[in-house]
Amino acid sequence: MCGRYGLTVDTSKLQERFETSNTLPDTQPRYNIAPTQELPVIVRTSPNSMMLMQWGLIPSWSKEPKVSYSTINARAENLLKSSVYKKPFLSQRCLVPASGFFEWQQTSDGKQPYYIHLQDTDVFAFAGLYDIWRDKKGHELHSYTIITTTPNDLVAAIHNRMPIILRRDDEDAWLDHDADQDRLLSLLTPYPAEEMSAYRVSTWVNSPSNDTPQVLEPLEQVETQRRG
Repeated sequence: MCGRYGLTVDTSKLQERFETSNTLPDTQPRYNIAPTQELPVIVRTSPNSMMLMQWGLIPSWSKEPKVSYSTINARAENLLKSSVYKKPFLSQRCLVPASGFFEWQQTSDGKQPYYIHLQDTDVFAFAGLYDIWRDKKGHELHSYTIITTTPNDLVAAIHNRMPIILRRDDEDAWLDHDADQDRLLSLLTPYPAEEMSAYRVSTWVNSPSNDTPQVLEPLEQVETQRRG
């Protein structure tokens, strides 16, 4: 599962990084992103464009625009079996920009949060899917989900699932409307553990209202500050 992530760069950097034809004004860095919130997503519209979408996919055929917690993530192994995700997988794929994500490890003292990120960059892309829900007046609601898979060795010590992080060279293929299905499925693998890092953070991150840089501070650093 990926139930919380961060995007610590502003949209001007996203425009350059993902070569989009537009930017999103007044979108600031986010440190503790939670489901139902609106975040930047990259879609292919010749060229790429950046849109705000709601996290938690609402199928186009849904009777009401209600986010189900189960639709914030889509299991890679079930995409073609799911009535919710099959159509988006075949025709409505997107990139979800991120700087890192949080997972919680079950311990004897409760759940310990970790921040997990890539070692060599402050922004990358999750493999995502999106859908468009329309009300009776034709108003549209765009929403997305993040695809997950089995964890690599680093994440496995913390949690039993991890989000799909795409290699930069594979992002274009993921957005390609004409991409072969087998090629797309081949991209849905765990990111190499040796290129990632993880560290414990404070349970301050447990509340989405705590959307500040402090949630990214290593727990050891926070404890030292408190003792001081």
